[in-house]
Amino acid sequence: MLNNKVNKLKYATSNDLALNNVLPAKQYIPEWYKKIKGVHYGNYSFNAESNIVDKNVKSCYPYLDSLMAGYTIELWCDIEVKISDEKGRHYLRWGQGSPEPVGVRTLDEKNIPIPFGCEPSQYNWRIPYTFKTPKGYSFLATHPLNRFDLPFLTLSGIVDADQTIGRGNYPFFLNKDFEGIIKRGTPIVQIIPFKIENWEIEKDESINDEGQKNWLAAKNTFLGYYKKNMWQKKSYE
Repeated sequence: MLNNKVNKLKYATSNDLALNNVLPAKQYIPEWYKKIKGVHYGNYSFNAESNIVDKNVKSCYPYLDSLMAGYTIELWCDIEVKISDEKGRHYLRWGQGSPEPVGVRTLDEKNIPIPFGCEPSQYNWRIPYTFKTPKGYSFLATHPLNRFDLPFLTLSGIVDADQTIGRGNYPFFLNKDFEGIIKRGTPIVQIIPFKIENWEIEKDESINDEGQKNWLAAKNTFLGYYKKNMWQKKSYE
């Protein structure tokens, strides 16, 4: 059961007119997801081999929740990306009317694994926003969840922002074969606030029966069991 307390993630832009607002992630649901036709009781079909109802990603509410969780920082200027040398390194350039969007970090090329399919250079989004969470809250800053259609991969980090944190470098890698324009308005970082709490892991076999009961009920329902019986609506405004 969700409580009715409303927490606020505050941000500031130094009144820079080039910067857009930080908006709820639900406003950045990609067009390819919207175009997928959902499966419901009026149009379902059975898989010929398994004899169970065929479903697609529109049937997965955890997937949808990931797209809509938290808030999104979008790119505030166009960036042109070109492969510049025989090693596959990229050359980036942008207009001069905005805060500088990208920096380069070279020392980590030999220290951390390079994401598959990416150029070895580590770039940084030079985020010009200031953030503040309520006391006792942090946020996960990560690549827009499940957005593998984007030509870059933003790395993940947890930011303790309840003391107010201004600006910062959010590292990312570019797809090694990408050339083109990353357009202004492209989502580059997803921010998901969470409360700082102590946790412990515990093995508890007693939960198996409840899990098995729900699993069987879901298997005996063609569609929508999770949404109807387990899913809780989240609110990020």
